[in-house]
Amino acid sequence: MSQVAKQFGRFVVVGASNTLLSLAVYVLLLAVGLPYLLAAGVGFAAGAANGYLLNRWWTFSAPPASRRQVAAYLAVQLIGLLITVGVVDLLHGRAPVLVGQAVAVPLATVAMFSLNRTWTFRAPARFPRTELATDEEARAHA
Repeated sequence: MSQVAKQFGRFVVVGASNTLLSLAVYVLLLAVGLPYLLAAGVGFAAGAANGYLLNRWWTFSAPPASRRQVAAYLAVQLIGLLITVGVVDLLHGRAPVLVGQAVAVPLATVAMFSLNRTWTFRAPARFPRTELATDEEARAHA
C-alpha cells in the first residue's frame, strides 16, 4: 500500500472519530439547552482538537509542532468552523437540527483534508528555497 493511501486510510479513521466526537458533544450540549450555534461550535472544537493530535501523530507523522504548523492548523480549523456553523445556521428551521450538522461535517471535512494535507502537515522541503539558485544566478553560471 502506498504512503498516500495509508495516510488517507488513517485520515478517514481519524475523521470518523472526530465526527462521532463532534456529533456527540453537539447532541449533549443541545440536550442541556445550549443554543444550537454554540453547541455546533463547541462540538466542532472538540473534534478539531482530537483531529490535530491524531493526524499530527498518527496520520502524517508530522515533525514537532512549529509556530507555522499551529498557525496553519488554526487557520484551517477556522475555515472548517465557518463552514460548519454557516451550514448549520443556513439549514436551521428548514430541516431537522441534526441534518444541518450531517450536511456540514462532510463539506468541512473535504475542505480541511485538502488544506491540512497540502499546507498544515506537509513534509518540509528537502532544500530550503534560500539554498536554491535563482533563475538569474543559474543562467549566469551556465
